[in-house]
Amino acid sequence: MVTIRTLQPSVRIALPEKRRFRSVSNVNRDYVRRSLRDFPPPTPQPTPCRLWQGSLDSNGYGKRKMKQPDGSWRMISTHRWVMETVLGRRLRKDEVILHACDHPLCFRLEHLSVGTMASNNADARRKGRAKKPPVNRLRGEANGRNKIPPRLWPKIVNTWLDGSTVASLARLYDVHPATIYKILRETPLPERDRYPPHARKRAEQSLSAIREARRERTTPVKEE
Repeated sequence: MVTIRTLQPSVRIALPEKRRFRSVSNVNRDYVRRSLRDFPPPTPQPTPCRLWQGSLDSNGYGKRKMKQPDGSWRMISTHRWVMETVLGRRLRKDEVILHACDHPLCFRLEHLSVGTMASNNADARRKGRAKKPPVNRLRGEANGRNKIPPRLWPKIVNTWLDGSTVASLARLYDVHPATIYKILRETPLPERDRYPPHARKRAEQSLSAIREARRERTTPVKEE
């Protein structure tokens, strides 16, 4: 007869108790109203700003939830919501809102205008608010990833004008053909013809082939 004994552990592991989180009541929260005295606009305007008192995004612009006709909710910036309400349409993705006061919290209609990213950047440069490029942005030979120094670009263009193809130049310098095309576009050589004979011949052949294909499509077929 075999007796099975149960070993009792000498060390007991006690698991920590779960913490119960309580929801914070709105009564215990402190709300601070944003005033123009504490947030003066960088660019003064004839009319005072209207500061958004709700939630903000990571860039400091006001945001709010809007209910859509289909019942869903969409988070939208306050200044875009104001402009969409006035225009009566939804703004496109390529349309941005320009602040004349340069104040992210402001949503006054007189300080807002619809523009593009290019016009927004131009406005920032005109006001001296554009960020300068980083110091570590190296161009030309100073960039360690540069394979063809700018001093060799005229030689590459002259070699191409003498009859070398882009594919052969790309193999010679161990680069992608797009790099050679970029050098050909950005290197001005007004004293010589921009198109060598071999490139002009291929272009004429391609153009004649296109014209012949168009002629065949437009020529009516004679019925026998």
